Amino acid sequence: MSARIPPAGSGQSRQNKTKEGGKMAGEIHKVITVNGKLVYCIDEIDGFILKIDGQKYHVYADEDGTHVDQILGDERECIGKVNDFWTGDEEEAARFILSFWNGD
Repeated sequence: MSARIPPAGSGQSRQNKTKEGGKMAGEIHKVITVNGKLVYCIDEIDGFILKIDGQKYHVYADEDGTHVDQILGDERECIGKVNDFWTGDEEEAARFILSFWNGD
């Protein structure tokens, strides 16, 4: 039985909320290979996290498109914008991250 998402302001922590299909935020929901690299896809309430070569990246929607932040301890550093609209496509975001580091 999956938990229901509590209404905003209900005081329940984000860790107790679930996403669609009953998956808990923070769980790896699939592993894909992009350009020969294993990419771990982790559900989050506000987008998703991709873990590539041990480094985590938060992918999320903003008012002007899909953005990626590199997670550095407790801080995040924006590395760029994937596209002009939210697609939720883990493979597209992983290709963007890898091209960023390869200088493409």
